[in-house]
Amino acid sequence: MSTLRSDTSGAAPSASTHAVSSMGMADAPTDPPRHVVLSPHLDDAAFSAWHVLSSGAEVLVVTVFAGVPAPGFVTALDAARGGNESAPVVRRRREDDRAALAARTPVHLDLLDVDYRAFALPELRAAIERNPDRFIALVGAEPALRVEPEELERHVKGLLAERDVVHVPAGIGGHPDHRDVGRLAALGRTVRLYADIPYLFRRGRPSWL
Repeated sequence: MSTLRSDTSGAAPSASTHAVSSMGMADAPTDPPRHVVLSPHLDDAAFSAWHVLSSGAEVLVVTVFAGVPAPGFVTALDAARGGNESAPVVRRRREDDRAALAARTPVHLDLLDVDYRAFALPELRAAIERNPDRFIALVGAEPALRVEPEELERHVKGLLAERDVVHVPAGIGGHPDHRDVGRLAALGRTVRLYADIPYLFRRGRPSWL
């Protein structure tokens, strides 16, 4: 596991800064931190961050792209899962997630999975249907599907406290939803990275980890 923090100030801490920090730490409450797992999709926390979920610590799991799409269509990926319509597929996955994380606190945000955002772009949708094996490459190359870290921060900041240890995906495999959740580190928030399963097994550990 790695810990990242973006610091753009360029200034080294002074001796007085160290003194104030040390006094603050001495006076701070000793409650253990809460661990917050930011899960891009409804299966990622269970697959990739089980070491956090099973740690015995207080854990909150926030699934970011868990929104239920509009009725009346099914994507190629959901059809491959046996679905006839995407909205019921997501509702079922949300129920499965609550059952899997029953011992924890699951929160489902309403942002749509990139699969459903891509479906709204006719040319991209057709390209995915022709080449479903290239899904990640196709959606990852479309700038309109990118979710900026500032937008994600607006959705999650009300759920986070100063004492929280935040876990985000490393972005192994290039899935844009995983990549964008991991980019919260760019806002100066300290995060811990977890390896993206199953992409870690398919792509291997990146050289920078």
